[in-house]
Amino acid sequence: MEALPRWLRRLSRLAHRRRLEREMDDEMRFHVEMEAAELVREGMPPAEARRQALLRFGGVERFKEEARDAWPLRGAERVLADLRYALRSLRRARGFTTAAVLALALGIGANAAVFGTVDSIAFRPLAARAPEELVALYGVQGEAGLLNFSWPAFQDFRRGAAAFSDLAAFTEGPVSLGGRTEPEIAWAVHASDNYFTLLGVKPALGAFFGPGDLDAPVVVLSHALWLRRFGGYPDVVGRTLPVNGTPFTVVGVAPAQFTGTRLFTYEPSVWLPAGMHANTIPGSAGLLARHDAARFILLGRLRPGVTPARARAGADAVARRLAAEHPELYRGLRTRLVSNRTPINPWLAPPARIAAAARMVLLGVALVLLIACADVAILLLARMTVRRREMAIRLSLGASRRRLVQQLLTESVALAALGAAAALPVAWLAMRGVQRLFPRLEYASTLRPAAGARVFAYAALLALGAAVVFGLAPALQACRRSPAPGLRGGEAGPGGRRPGLRELLVVAQVALSVLVLVSAGLFLRSLRQARSLDPGFAVDGALAFTLDPRLAPAYDSARSRLVYARVLGRLAELPGVRAVGRAASVPLDGNSAVVRVFADGAPADPERAPVAEYILSGPGWFRAIGTPLVAGRDFVAADTGARSEPVVVNEVLARRLWPGEPAVGKRLRLDSAAGPPLEVVGVARASKYRALGEAPRAAVWRDLDRAARSRSTVVVRAAGNEAALLPAVRAAVREADPALPLIGLGTLRERVSVAYAAVRSGASAALGFGVLAVLLAASGIYGVVSYDVTQRRREIAIRMALGAGRAAVVRLVVGRALRLALAGTVLGLLGAVAVPTGIERMLFGVSRTDPLALAASVVLFCAIAALAAFLPAQRAARLDPMRVLRLE
Repeated sequence: MEALPRWLRRLSRLAHRRRLEREMDDEMRFHVEMEAAELVREGMPPAEARRQALLRFGGVERFKEEARDAWPLRGAERVLADLRYALRSLRRARGFTTAAVLALALGIGANAAVFGTVDSIAFRPLAARAPEELVALYGVQGEAGLLNFSWPAFQDFRRGAAAFSDLAAFTEGPVSLGGRTEPEIAWAVHASDNYFTLLGVKPALGAFFGPGDLDAPVVVLSHALWLRRFGGYPDVVGRTLPVNGTPFTVVGVAPAQFTGTRLFTYEPSVWLPAGMHANTIPGSAGLLARHDAARFILLGRLRPGVTPARARAGADAVARRLAAEHPELYRGLRTRLVSNRTPINPWLAPPARIAAAARMVLLGVALVLLIACADVAILLLARMTVRRREMAIRLSLGASRRRLVQQLLTESVALAALGAAAALPVAWLAMRGVQRLFPRLEYASTLRPAAGARVFAYAALLALGAAVVFGLAPALQACRRSPAPGLRGGEAGPGGRRPGLRELLVVAQVALSVLVLVSAGLFLRSLRQARSLDPGFAVDGALAFTLDPRLAPAYDSARSRLVYARVLGRLAELPGVRAVGRAASVPLDGNSAVVRVFADGAPADPERAPVAEYILSGPGWFRAIGTPLVAGRDFVAADTGARSEPVVVNEVLARRLWPGEPAVGKRLRLDSAAGPPLEVVGVARASKYRALGEAPRAAVWRDLDRAARSRSTVVVRAAGNEAALLPAVRAAVREADPALPLIGLGTLRERVSVAYAAVRSGASAALGFGVLAVLLAASGIYGVVSYDVTQRRREIAIRMALGAGRAAVVRLVVGRALRLALAGTVLGLLGAVAVPTGIERMLFGVSRTDPLALAASVVLFCAIAALAAFLPAQRAARLDPMRVLRLE
């Protein structure tokens, strides 16, 4: 109860500040005059009495400051005053401020850009209700991990897994939007009717389809499609949108921030009920009734308080029941739960690998910021030498050292705030550059780094932390000195210059820079290794594009087969074309599938059956893709009507199924031991199918004409420059059917660039960090050497007066810089070799101690250090010794 009156009295004082100042002046004056009067009475002259009274009273301003400290909001008032003083001070030192702000802008901007990218990949949660409760449910069976489930299996899990409050299922694929003329090919999610209710997403417009709408012809638009195709008009709800020629009613628009639940894949343009698959997924007859059609991803929401381990145990119980009922498909089936709090794609990038990559990138860019902080600290130390007299006067007038440290830190915070403001456009530009590192895909990617509130908050926190890092040491050093040398004219007295701290900062800066430079060298070597790797097929010299005739309403299976024959025939006749073939997918394009393989006569155990890459290809494929056959032959046109269905296996699968025996002529079965027998007609060389660094994988090719698929990728092998064939290939497809959607026409290397994306992105990012680090470190060396030359003008002049030549002066200055650089380089190399950073997991074919990368980093950095020191050395060598000695 006593606190309120006390605060009211304080606020009352604040409102009457001028009156209080007058009262305080009167009181101080009263005490001084009383003392002076007493001295006058003792016989002292009035003027001397007043001077003695002031001396005995002490610093009037100091007493006033102590009295003001008791006023309310005194701390905020002091901070504002310090901030105004800091801004004025920085404005007067424009050269220093520009250099420091530029260094901070680069350091903070790079960090903000990287955080924006990493945040969009690893940290930003799904735009859904309680995303931490969401998990993806996959199957594990024998060698196969991360298996999808069939619709009947989904229903069993939904009924039997009590740990989940609900389970939803979805599959993805392209659809054709619009009428017969100029249809738009878009990526679609075909989902169970509880998909949106499970996620808890709220529509931006209209409503989502829900329970009971599984077979309803309704469609939900993505926010991007709504804006692009319908101009963002709200009357889109209720309109009809043809999907693969079937009219669907638009019921709602998804929010802009919701782009599905998967990462590193295509961004959905529409969501459709899975029950309409007969109209939206070509060739999907019986999709919701077949146990062997495992193409659905399951998404579950854990009940409150249920752990993932308990949920997995419940799901495994359902898997065991499935295995008991359908042993030919589910024997040995287990489940695996992957958190779906953020978008995931564990096939392409396991969450653990993403986390490791994110840590590595954040570590690298944090080192860049530390280097920038060291740069600014060196500048501040040099500036403190100039301000020594100012600090000395303030200390002599009664300012406490704590108060000076507070003032100097406020200047650092103001400097960091300016650097953060300048960093935002740097981050924006850097994020646009990061997007260019992503491979070109057939459809828009879900990965979109963006500078939002989280990035701004991150930049602000970085600026605050950087201010403490680069500002604290110079502030403490400036306030620890005795004021006497500064009052004698600002000359550096004995021990007043502390080059040790500056040198230490430069050595630390060089060490961090070398660490970053070595990482850049390792990633560049890794990229070179990846590009020189033989993936098992000819990446260069070919074009690739995708066709999907049944997305157009006019095409059925028969017409699709005819149009493919027409397109391949026209392409084969083009001048400069050496081979043409088509397949359901291309190695390393991220669209592969797997199948269990049973050798005829071997035990029918799904757990022991090899899991192989499953590829559908047509005649001429192996010549077009550039994979040699080591035995047998490719598919031929006559295979389509042959009584025995042919298959081609790779040498890895041949060795596993029939070790030591020729595979051609043997028989195998796919998916289950009860499947139809297939005869091996050829053995192909093993390739890379999913990732460049993968171990040799088994693979089996089936005749695409017998297992017809509407969607397939055509590869055109050129006799010369493949890019020159682009217009002719486009024209040939248009001649076959002008309305046939041509998807992703480009070079084969562009098609498989997703496999090189990780190592190329890592090399590009590391190279960018390395360039930044070297520039900042060179700036620091230049600043220290320039300052050192200024401080040693007299010494250099004496040396020159005694006979030292210009070359000797240059050697003196550059030699000192090289000693600093070498000391930092040794520490940096030790850090690169000895400190565990996990970088080796990100490299391809290169160890972290690669001698070429280490040696190149040392040589490059020493050359840059010598160059940074050469300009100040030249300035020192041009000194007139007589003039310097006369002036100093």
